[in-house]
Parts: sequence; C-alpha cells; structure tokens
Amino acid sequence: MKSTKATEEVFKAKTHLLKAKKIMSEYVFEHQPNSFKKLNKLIDELDNFSLEINADSSTITGDQDPRILDPHSINSHKYK
Repeated sequence: MKSTKATEEVFKAKTHLLKAKKIMSEYVFEHQPNSFKKLNKLIDELDNFSLEINADSSTITGDQDPRILDPHSINSHKYK
C-alpha cells in the first residue's frame, strides 16, 4: 500500500541528512569519519524504508499476518 505522506516525510529526512553531511564536510573534527559512516548508514536505511513503504503487495514475501482472516474460509468452515 502506498503512503504519500510517509514517502514525503522520508524524503524530507533524507534531504536533511544530506544537507547535514554537506555542512559537516566543510569542517574538520575528531570523530568525523565515524560520523560520516553513521550518516551514510542512516541515508541507506531511509532508502530501504522508502522502498518498503512503496512496495507492491505482490512483491512482498513471507507468512501472512495471522490476525488477518479470510472471510471465505471462515464461512466455508463455520456454516457448512
């Protein structure tokens, strides 16, 4: 299921992280390499998250949520 609002918010967050990375690159400080690694990791996680938000249900694999019941199967067992 697509969520436009969630996609917009993820895009905004990614944009802010990219701006922060650009600003940080103008300065030199002690733990800079670790900070860049963390920023890159967060940016990658946001990319993955945005893909998950916009995933087509036909591409999702795994077990179905047991809380979601098929009404046809309930009726076929219960009322026959």
